[in-house]
Amino acid sequence: MTQPPLDGGDVPAPGLTFKVSGLRAVLHLAEPVLTGLKFVRLVSSLGAWASRLSNDPRILPSELADDDIPLVLWRSPGNEWQCEVRRRRIDLMWRLGSPDGAAVVPAEFYGESVEAFLTILESTKQRPTALGSILERYSPCAGSAAMTLARHFCNADAVTRPGPIYRSDTFMLSSHKVFAMHGIRVNSWVHNKSARLSNSNQDIVLVTTDINTIRPGNKEAQQPLDLKSFFVNSVATSAEVVQLYYRGSAV
Repeated sequence: MTQPPLDGGDVPAPGLTFKVSGLRAVLHLAEPVLTGLKFVRLVSSLGAWASRLSNDPRILPSELADDDIPLVLWRSPGNEWQCEVRRRRIDLMWRLGSPDGAAVVPAEFYGESVEAFLTILESTKQRPTALGSILERYSPCAGSAAMTLARHFCNADAVTRPGPIYRSDTFMLSSHKVFAMHGIRVNSWVHNKSARLSNSNQDIVLVTTDINTIRPGNKEAQQPLDLKSFFVNSVATSAEVVQLYYRGSAV
């Protein structure tokens, strides 16, 4: 995937070193999943994921769950690892517990997630209708994260007195595009925003890439979905996007 730099992004963001802080793999299903208890029993046989989700899961009666409310919410003791199950959607997630914690390698996370999804699909005799991959990265920022982003993405007139973005307290820039990622049609969102770490009030730049397959419209055929290919390429595409936006390396 190639794309030109953003307009106005002529000033490299100084001193930004991105670290992976969140990962999510999403599987959409054609039919409702098993009851919550049966699903928990199934996930309990999934090796690495089962060993992480050692807390007792929260299970709702099937009649109370809908497409927005999780039927199953299952977390690790420190809440770094999570599994959420909705009627036709399964999310596997990891989040960095603390700034000095060890980051998970995206390729390993998605490799294990693909294995879990394939086991679930085989056991439930289901087929996937859509896939999603969300990667979050952050970098500590010297000084104001909002103005670091503003100077990086906007022209000088906008960020200097009396420009409209001068001395902004917060800043967010989002972009959406549709393209073919190695033969799979996808939606891609990129969110760049200023934030602060809750434990230290340290300014950070937060970058989230959200890539998901396009669902067919009326009278359109379902596009073939290769889980391994999608998640492998979504990791590579996410890293490339961050490199294009910030002209540096993405962890």
